[in-house]
Amino acid sequence: MFKLAILIPLLSIIIVASISIGLGVLFIVLELFTPLHQWGSAIVGMGLVVGLPALAFILQRRTEMPAK
Repeated sequence: MFKLAILIPLLSIIIVASISIGLGVLFIVLELFTPLHQWGSAIVGMGLVVGLPALAFILQRRTEMPAK
């Protein structure tokens, strides 16, 4: 039980840090190595801001639909 109390928070920190670092690297690569420069980062950022909540909404509606 004590192992899980240490393992789960540690894993969550590692996962959040990995996602953050990955997004940071993606934004840097988009700005430096694509012809879009900062617009590439803006497009991906807007896609995340709009796309992820929309995807969550669609998935939640699909799982909450009553079986017919």
